[in-house]
Amino acid sequence: MPGYDQGNERDRAEFLCSLFESHGFQPGFSRDALQFSRSDTERLFEWFGEPPPGFAYKWPDT
Repeated sequence: MPGYDQGNERDRAEFLCSLFESHGFQPGFSRDALQFSRSDTERLFEWFGEPPPGFAYKWPDT
């Protein structure tokens, strides 16, 4: 399951998850990382849209 490190926010895991749940995603939080299923990850990048300048390398190839 892809994860996004949030170690400095571990005490706010429920809050972080709720931010995405309010948009239809179902993240989990484990070992300091916000995690998404593969299908949610694909939808997440669609939701993000185009990467900001300088961050294209972090977006999946389309």
